[in-house]
Amino acid sequence: MAPAVPQPRRAEILSLFRTLLRTAREFADYNIREYTKRRTVDTFDKTKTSRTRRPSAAFSDGKSQLEVARKTS
Repeated sequence: MAPAVPQPRRAEILSLFRTLLRTAREFADYNIREYTKRRTVDTFDKTKTSRTRRPSAAFSDGKSQLEVARKTS
């Protein structure tokens, strides 16, 4: 059995959200910048209202998206 992944705290989630939005501002192309901001807000809203998706899975997915955004910006 895999060890339980601790639930992210609210402060960690908000920090990830703000970091994703700050990273989106670094894109020079308007379309990519706006797409990244829109996708970040939509994903966080969907995860907040969804009862089926686990916060720890959504948090780890957000962290991986942040790594991708940082590499491409």
